[in-house]
Amino acid sequence: MSNDKPGVAAAAPSRPQTTAPPVLASGPACATITLRGSPAHIGRAQAGFILANETYANVSSLRVWRSTLATPADSLAAALQHWNPALLDEICSAADALSVPPGAILSTYLPRQAHNGPDNGPDEAGCTMVGATNSDAECALVGRNFDLGYSRADIRLLPTYREGALASIGCGGWFGRFDGINESGLVATMAIVETRQTPPPEPGAVPPTLLVRTMLDHAATAQEALALVEEVPAWSPTNYLIAGPSGPPVVVERAPGFTRLRPASEGMVAATNHFLGASDARRASLLRYQTAAAKDACALRTFDGMRDLLAEVSDPKLTRWTEVFVPKDLTVYFSGGCGASFINLRVSQSA
Repeated sequence: MSNDKPGVAAAAPSRPQTTAPPVLASGPACATITLRGSPAHIGRAQAGFILANETYANVSSLRVWRSTLATPADSLAAALQHWNPALLDEICSAADALSVPPGAILSTYLPRQAHNGPDNGPDEAGCTMVGATNSDAECALVGRNFDLGYSRADIRLLPTYREGALASIGCGGWFGRFDGINESGLVATMAIVETRQTPPPEPGAVPPTLLVRTMLDHAATAQEALALVEEVPAWSPTNYLIAGPSGPPVVVERAPGFTRLRPASEGMVAATNHFLGASDARRASLLRYQTAAAKDACALRTFDGMRDLLAEVSDPKLTRWTEVFVPKDLTVYFSGGCGASFINLRVSQSA
């Protein structure tokens, strides 16, 4: 990032300078947007999409952001500058185009306690992530349901081809990713872990969705992604499922002051919204985990078997999307909602 870029809490130009909105494609209950070019170009394109396709409520709320959040936003900017400076360039370019301070965008990633935001929804909500191995103990498929107790209109499927980064396809909001697969076959997914008391982020931490984006941008193997999760200071209690075309899938239970790795055992590994053995796990999270863990691992090696499991642990009112990733084929099968119909996309740098 250039040294003459405005500070995180500084005022941005008053007139939007946006790039034409990205390419839109229709999909089941979710927009698919292809992002391509330099970090600055992608940032301006994201701003163009926001202005063209969303209500001004989101932009207006950014313009009235609380200045008391400037210090934690500055800290997040410093962390991104260290771990993924090109992603910070995207955010700063979007902020310039939207006529808001970069800190206004960064503040949306701060812990809920900082801005009194909603929690993740009712007790019934529970994301599910499952990795299954083949007969050679390598990852065959990764399945994922994303549950949320309230609507997020900004979530989109985002094929991303950024200069200087690995190409990827993932689901996310403006800049982060909840999950995705990159051109090397790395799959990374995450699920927030609900706890009675959430510890503050470690100094220099990166929020989970921005960490998943960083893995997809820069990790060519599961080992590199695992190293990032362990090395980057922890933001909040989170389960990550990481897999590549070689080796077994691994769940990383990560929180400030805590890390536990759970590799696939007997052909599969699963995670929901709690750490194994936690006394404060929500009922829905426990039930979904128990259902997934009880499945025959051989059945989960097939698309039909994984799809059927994800349908069994889904909820028509809460499941926002369903995905099945195939690392060796660089492919994701995506369905908005509970998996009634799928589209499939393949990631490649030449796309």
